[in-house]
Amino acid sequence: MINFHARVVAESNSVTTAINRSKKKYPRVEDVFSGLKWALARDPANGILASNPYWVIKTAPSVAAGVPQIIALYRFDNDNVEIDAVKII
Repeated sequence: MINFHARVVAESNSVTTAINRSKKKYPRVEDVFSGLKWALARDPANGILASNPYWVIKTAPSVAAGVPQIIALYRFDNDNVEIDAVKII
């Protein structure tokens, strides 16, 4: 049997605001952000430890129109991931 554990992912108000503000420029930003949250829920240590307890991860760049790259600053424990900041490029 495979041992599976997904964490709860939450974002700060500033992250929500940044995602909402970027929708005009990047119509697919919510799709990219949902994928990022999915990945963090399953393996948050896949990012790079920036300064304990903060980690950084970025999505793959895309050449498709409306698909941004997201760089996220987050922290996590055994049950939760908190996304504290994002840069959308």
